[in-house]
Amino acid sequence: MTAEAIVERQVDAYNARDLDRFVATFSDAILIYRMPSIEPVLSGKAQLAEFYATQRFNRPGLRAEIMNRIVLGNKVTTTSGSRESTSPRCRSSSSMKSWTD
Repeated sequence: MTAEAIVERQVDAYNARDLDRFVATFSDAILIYRMPSIEPVLSGKAQLAEFYATQRFNRPGLRAEIMNRIVLGNKVTTTSGSRESTSPRCRSSSSMKSWTD
């Protein structure tokens, strides 16, 4: 499976609020950083699942939209927006993901 296909699965699972399917697309050793910090804010699938269960998937109107995507080998950079159905505002964020075989 290509890195781009994995990102697409993540977005589909996110929008479906399918936590198990979403978390399954990540490595057991996932590290999530919030710049400019050099320390991860989430480490491992258990922390990832807990965060998304309590901070994202509990918001029924929240959806992710990919605004831009750059693919270079096993690296995918996306700019995405998330919007709640009750709000006209769109929050955008960028992420860099890389995969190894």
